[in-house]
Amino acid sequence: GYHVPRHLVRHFLEHPFRLERTPTLTASWRAGRAIWAADVTNDPRFDRDTFAAVAPHSVLFAPILVRGEARGALFLVWWGAGRHPQPAEISLIEGLGAQVGLAMENMELVEQTARKLQETETLLAVSRTLSSTLDPEDMPPQFLHHISRSLGPTGAGIWLLDDCGEWLEPFMGYHIPK
Repeated sequence: GYHVPRHLVRHFLEHPFRLERTPTLTASWRAGRAIWAADVTNDPRFDRDTFAAVAPHSVLFAPILVRGEARGALFLVWWGAGRHPQPAEISLIEGLGAQVGLAMENMELVEQTARKLQETETLLAVSRTLSSTLDPEDMPPQFLHHISRSLGPTGAGIWLLDDCGEWLEPFMGYHIPK
């Protein structure tokens, strides 16, 4: 929070918003619409228990939408009851919620791109190893090395099917404790 009194930060951390206790607020949130209250402590659309320890105040609440789905919310608070937001303010907070949602979506896309790049680099390294190594004993440790470097396990191994076709037997390990 920004300019939230310290004791209220603790209060809100200990009393999260429960969507099932605020059906009107939740419906508005899921529909992507802002909602406000001139006195949240006495407005039946808001959970009284969440705001029981807080002095009467006004709020303007807008959803944060990521790909059309409500994933969070922005709350504007006036530490005193009686504030009625103007239509332009409601539009502004809805637009800001949409912008925050786009930023979150972009962060997710960057993370997905980084994962795909790592996968591609690993596949390329393995492909290069397999195509440039003629020694069959050199391929498995190189393969395990690249996979381990990419995915970060503490150890890796290759098990092969035994002659009877009933068991997998250890063939080679990479960073496996003795």
